Amino acid sequence: MQLQIESVCSHAALESCVICSHPFQPSLARVVLYINEQAQGDLCPTCLAQGASYLRTQVQTMPQSDSFVDRISHHAA
Repeated sequence: MQLQIESVCSHAALESCVICSHPFQPSLARVVLYINEQAQGDLCPTCLAQGASYLRTQVQTMPQSDSFVDRISHHAA
């Protein structure tokens, strides 16, 4: 699991958190979750504030079903 911080333009689109699925508006930066060098999606400030242990646990318990893969693939595109 890796996190990458990216700057966003002033008119960033509404994003959905890859961990909790809640929508949020990135402000100056976005944090993207990578697993095995593949972008999985954005992390909201609430999930990010929970810390690395929380994120690691959530990633480990994420369902690996096709619907989840489709959702994160669409989100990361």
